[in-house]
Amino acid sequence: MEGSSPSAERGPERPLLLRPGALRELGALLEPAEPRCPPGSASPAAPGELGTALGSASPAAPGELGTALGSASPAAPGELGTALSSASPAAPGELAATLSSASPAAPGELAAALGDFAAPPRRERDGAEPPGRDTALAAAAERAERVGAVFLLLLRKLEDARSQTSPGAAAAGPVPLRVLAHAFIFAVTHKDERPWTTARSRAVAQELLERLVRAAGCGSVEEFLRGKEGDEEGRFGAVMGLLKQELTKDTWKCNPASKDVFSWALLRVSRPWLCPHLERVLPPALLLSDDFQEENKVLGVRCLHHIVLNVPGADLCQFNRAQVVFHALYNHLYSREAPLIQAVLLCLLDLLPILERCQRRQGQGRATSPWDQVLQLVLTHMEAEHRLALRRVYAGTLPAFVTRLGILIVRHLKRLERVILGYLEVSDGPEEEARLGILETLRCTMEHAWPRMPCRLPVLLKALLRLLWDVHTERGPTPEPVRAALLHGATQCLILLDRCCQGQVKVSRGSLLAARARGRLPGPGEAESGLPAGYQGQGKAARARGRQVRAPCWLPGPGEGESGPGEGESGLPAGCQGQWRGVRAPCWLPGLGEAESGLPAGYQGQGKASQGSLLATRARGRLPGPGEAESGLPAGYQGQGKASQGSLLATRARGS
Repeated sequence: MEGSSPSAERGPERPLLLRPGALRELGALLEPAEPRCPPGSASPAAPGELGTALGSASPAAPGELGTALGSASPAAPGELGTALSSASPAAPGELAATLSSASPAAPGELAAALGDFAAPPRRERDGAEPPGRDTALAAAAERAERVGAVFLLLLRKLEDARSQTSPGAAAAGPVPLRVLAHAFIFAVTHKDERPWTTARSRAVAQELLERLVRAAGCGSVEEFLRGKEGDEEGRFGAVMGLLKQELTKDTWKCNPASKDVFSWALLRVSRPWLCPHLERVLPPALLLSDDFQEENKVLGVRCLHHIVLNVPGADLCQFNRAQVVFHALYNHLYSREAPLIQAVLLCLLDLLPILERCQRRQGQGRATSPWDQVLQLVLTHMEAEHRLALRRVYAGTLPAFVTRLGILIVRHLKRLERVILGYLEVSDGPEEEARLGILETLRCTMEHAWPRMPCRLPVLLKALLRLLWDVHTERGPTPEPVRAALLHGATQCLILLDRCCQGQVKVSRGSLLAARARGRLPGPGEAESGLPAGYQGQGKAARARGRQVRAPCWLPGPGEGESGPGEGESGLPAGCQGQWRGVRAPCWLPGLGEAESGLPAGYQGQGKASQGSLLATRARGRLPGPGEAESGLPAGYQGQGKASQGSLLATRARGS
């Protein structure tokens, strides 16, 4: 930027109203009485030349101040600081008199020239770096260090001029607002670690920012920007006025520091001080969010989120601003960057209620609710998403959407059920953020849509039991607190599911046997230590409940877990000791080699009476055929095989 006029790069300047000779007097005050040559300076006459250049600037050419700085020696900022520090003792009073007789724009133009002189190297309109980037960045950091020292001295001189006046001289007013704004932009540009800063330039910029806050009589940067309580106007409007020409569609990428200064200042102005500046801050935020670089998109969305939070909804709905912001955010939902998706979803959670109230006032029904539109797209992306980072982001924000929709979540239950089942099956790492978020989503869904849960009981119960078993048996890198949180969340969902289904959640023996067949639960005689903590003694209770259900509909065959023929009934639960006889008698007979004594009392002599049934049983393979030994028949049946041979053959022909 050196050697070129800063005014040409900033665009057309407004006319400067100065008393003829005011700049010349200000330049003479900045010139030391006895010019000294600091070590490393270009020439002893440099400070004097700078003062002459400042003093000879034409009042009709505001940009010539920057030209004077640019055409001076490379040590010009340092020499200007030397001139300020070595001015005569009467300089504060003289400076006050000059400032009172000159236009307030005189020190503002000096501050603007200093800020442009230390600005980072400019880029192309598309953001491309110019050739020789490293050298230009190092030179910019060196200039910023010396210009920061000059700003500090200029503020000190202006404060001294305000507090000290010579006899007969008019008192100086407060530090000009434009000087504070230019100094603030310079300090924020160089205070953080950037390619154009060094440790020394950052220290100078931080000191300048603290000096600005004290010079304005404020206690913090936030108070400096918004103003004190009452009617005092802050400096944020002046800062945005200077940044406006740098934040247009064609120029915002030319200065790489403009977006950082804008976002840093915007995020420190809250409600209700931000509303008057809405027209100034909303277009740059939308411009940043519409860029192709992810960093700029995230920065723009965060600025939009801050605006949504700190501007009243009525002002956002005016001129359809809320709808414009919604469309800008909705388009970002198709991106695949996790930080951007997270910022967009958080912003939408605060914007959608405002937009919904706006549509309600306009008479539009719930059928056009933007909540459904956003959630439908989010669930579509969640169902097919395989990247863990995006799965965590989606699962973390989904409970808030379910809570905001309330009972209307039933519109999306089919797709939501598939998402919940898919996310519960897959572990996403040590912290299990996706699973924990989905468990919270399931809990919120059951709370709001509980009438629709009974029909989904089998699917949800299986998924939750499988999750409990997986968490307990898989010994991976998951910390113990995370495992405990997963077990607690799944247990709470089971309890809530049982209440939604009116107590139908029962872990029956049939379910356990089916799970055991798939290798998921220990078999008979195996320890129950594989069950999660808190479920150690529930296997036996579940078996007992299973027997109660099994008694009227199914009994185990010989050799299975329950007591067989001739065994005691102690294996049956209390209250069912005599109930199995009425079921077993008509559907089961003793096998080969078993005595009739194995039949219950009261059924001992019914074998002969049911000879036809016995022969039919033999035909199905339970008794020996013709020519086979009858020794396997029970006592009392030894000679009946030949007598019933015809019936047996006929029966065997029909069913064997």
